[in-house]
Amino acid sequence: MEIMSREEDGRLFQTATNSISLIIQSKRDGTRITDKIVDEIVLVLQMEEMKFSRTQQQTAGAAIIVSSKAILPKMTTPEKISLIRMFNQGLEMISTFDELPGFRWSNVQPLFHMYMDAIPRDSPGATKVLNFLLKIFDVLKSSPHVNEDFFSYHSILTLGRLINKTMEIITNSTCDVELRKLALEVVSRLIRQCPPSKAPTISLIISGFLGNLMKTMKGVQVNAELMENSINLFTDAVVLVFSDNAEKFDISKINLEQYHPEMHKMFDNQTVEWRQNGSDIIFEYMRNLLSFGFNHRVFDVKKAMCQMIIKIQTECGQLFGKRNYNLLMNQYFYLRYDDYPYFQELAEKCISLVNDRETIRLFFMKQLSQYTTTLPVLSRNGGKSDQHFKALCASLRALGESITLMCTTGSETIELLLRSLADTIVIEKRRLMITSDTTVDTIEKFLLKFKLQYQLSHENVKLVCDTLVEFGKLEVIDMVHNLMQVEPLKKRSSYHIILAYMLSAVDLETTAKDDPVILMIAEYLTSETNKSCVIKLKDDSKPLTHGTELDWSTCIESLSLVNVTLCMKFIGEIANRSNVSVNCLCTIINQTNSLDWVVRESADFSLKTLAKQDSRIKDVKNLVGIYSSHILNQVSLACMSSDNYHLAPVLLISFLKIAGIGNHFDVLKVIVEKMLYALDNNQQRYLYGILATIQTFMSALLCKYPNQKPVEPPKESEDEKSSPTPQHILVEKILLRTKHMLTSELLFIQLKALDILLDGLDFLKCYDDMLLPMIHQNWHGVMEITKDKNPLTLIVIIQCIENMSEQSGSFVQSKVLREFWPTVEHYFMDIMKNKQYFEQTAEYKLGVKIIEAAPEIVIYIGFTEQEAEGTFVKLLDLAIQQNGCFSSFARVEKKKIDEHFKNLKQKTVESKMAR
Repeated sequence: MEIMSREEDGRLFQTATNSISLIIQSKRDGTRITDKIVDEIVLVLQMEEMKFSRTQQQTAGAAIIVSSKAILPKMTTPEKISLIRMFNQGLEMISTFDELPGFRWSNVQPLFHMYMDAIPRDSPGATKVLNFLLKIFDVLKSSPHVNEDFFSYHSILTLGRLINKTMEIITNSTCDVELRKLALEVVSRLIRQCPPSKAPTISLIISGFLGNLMKTMKGVQVNAELMENSINLFTDAVVLVFSDNAEKFDISKINLEQYHPEMHKMFDNQTVEWRQNGSDIIFEYMRNLLSFGFNHRVFDVKKAMCQMIIKIQTECGQLFGKRNYNLLMNQYFYLRYDDYPYFQELAEKCISLVNDRETIRLFFMKQLSQYTTTLPVLSRNGGKSDQHFKALCASLRALGESITLMCTTGSETIELLLRSLADTIVIEKRRLMITSDTTVDTIEKFLLKFKLQYQLSHENVKLVCDTLVEFGKLEVIDMVHNLMQVEPLKKRSSYHIILAYMLSAVDLETTAKDDPVILMIAEYLTSETNKSCVIKLKDDSKPLTHGTELDWSTCIESLSLVNVTLCMKFIGEIANRSNVSVNCLCTIINQTNSLDWVVRESADFSLKTLAKQDSRIKDVKNLVGIYSSHILNQVSLACMSSDNYHLAPVLLISFLKIAGIGNHFDVLKVIVEKMLYALDNNQQRYLYGILATIQTFMSALLCKYPNQKPVEPPKESEDEKSSPTPQHILVEKILLRTKHMLTSELLFIQLKALDILLDGLDFLKCYDDMLLPMIHQNWHGVMEITKDKNPLTLIVIIQCIENMSEQSGSFVQSKVLREFWPTVEHYFMDIMKNKQYFEQTAEYKLGVKIIEAAPEIVIYIGFTEQEAEGTFVKLLDLAIQQNGCFSSFARVEKKKIDEHFKNLKQKTVESKMAR
């Protein structure tokens, strides 16, 4: 068995040596070594090696590797490239150098050197050589002892040569990118496979290596992957040589006689001063890298840049000290609010490596001051406001507790920042008119309706406000409150945006209920909003039904309502019905009746938001109902106020539209009587609001008590007359004390008085004892309006006459026939004389109304056919004969009258026959 084993050993080894001899002999014979020859040799080796043990394979492989010293010097570059496959097979058979007794790096060095120096210029050949060098590194990685021998001082010339050769390819921008990446991988293996104990060897060549690597990274249009790998290699090389725990060069352990004299100078340079100077150069390298590569468009390149400074500071902190602090803080400054959470985490890591709080404070105070000053200009120039706001927030977050202290003490720095922020935020009023179908269910979404100029994003404003509140708490909100009070309307609207986002950012759970700051802000907002409301209503001689032009006060009112809503979150349960709470709610309810639709929308949204805040409240009506007694008390107090009495009508109208009469008739009765007293004692031109309120009350009363009947007398009573209800009595009072308003010289007062009369008579229709006297007493005013022949009022007057006819029947027959209809008929004749009609004109609508009312009045009053023929039918016949725009309407209405009298005749005949 031993003889056979030896024969096997000898046979595999003999096969390897025969292959080497074949190549040497072929070269002597002048034969060119080709891929075909090498492939045949490799095929034989592969077929034989599987028959033998690992030890035998390694011996044969070692013979192939060692033979390179005899084979390669005589070969041309193409032949060397062809032989790579044979040497690669030898490395495969060895697997690890450490298992070969007495095998050293010197046995591999000739092979490594000759291929390192034989790298051709063509990409395919160079790729094969570089891959072969990587294969050698793979075997070295599994051979710790030989690998350590490779990184000895004796190999310094080899290492330097390898770096130079690979760097020539890496820095050559004309080379194929894949080839440059491969060359970089070779030199990366050199750095990463260096044992920590052999770091002093790399330190001898590190300076030139880093310099060449910088040239690669600063090249024009560097490939992103090549850039990333170069940065990572730069980081690994610096950490290997300059880390705090790195092995330092010690010349006392070196026998200079063993080394070439040229190396002595290299050894002499490895001093403490050299390391310090090296750190200065590396610092400049890092600063340059960050300056042109920090904002690289490729994620992995940017990631490598960020990790470089973090890793070098972490591993080499003792050498670099505080010099990297500025780089770390700058990196935090630009990364803290990056779009990717990964970079935000890296930013936090950067700032954690700066161990000097005073350095942080000085650096970021400088940044804060700079951006505070330039923020308005920067935001208006170039559309890069996102970067400016994020940089500002990064500064605030880095300062942290310093911001808390500054807000507590009312620092001028924070005040300047808030002023700058308000200067930056400018609402674009015209875009408020643009509506959207998007459902608005949060305050943040509602604020988006207020578009900002200069492409400024609400998200950025919110980011700054959230950060300020996080550190400044309620103190910074108090500063905003104080600043906004002294600013003009335009600037104040900006502060309202800031205040809204800040109040939204306050943590409800950690903030004390009924905090004085919140209550003070709420009182200010309600006071200012109510004051604005009073100013708009002070002179109601020219009332508006809607607002189309938006001004800054409109923006402020709308935003103020949102801020009031936010304040109410912080009012505790005990204070739920406190004066502040009620004032806030009343202010919001007031504005649901605003003339500006933007403000009305804001008020409606605010009420819905308040209703959602309390799970016990079903809807807005329920919310107002809970506060109803307190709201009505506010109305009552406003009625007696010499300054704010105009708020009483507005608040009551809004309350009635939301909550209706409910169970509060007794309270409302007192309020209405106060308003009637004001009606008696003030000039008519200031009474539109009161009349509008009374008309709204009458409508709500009709809704609450439809078909209200008088109280029947008790059965035991001798008096058989019914008694009026309190509601009847109040309505009668209203009609008696508003009848003189029908004769007002102001059109809008006349119209409101007519609306009140219509609702009042409708309410009294079931109680003739009050209905008929009210018709009689208001008839004079109705006729005075009729004589003015104003089409706007006549349309309402005709409706009023229709209602009187329906409610009282023949009671108004003679009045209509002798006083009302002749005037209307004469005016209608004048309308028909005009041959040109426009369907949207008041005259046209009045003409149609007169025609449509004719049969109703005839039927309700009970005119005879003869009376109708001489008046109403006569007018319809004229309209039909003219064949104008009214003829079609007149034919329809005349048929109704004819049908009515036909039915009357039929009933009369039937009655006679029945007798």
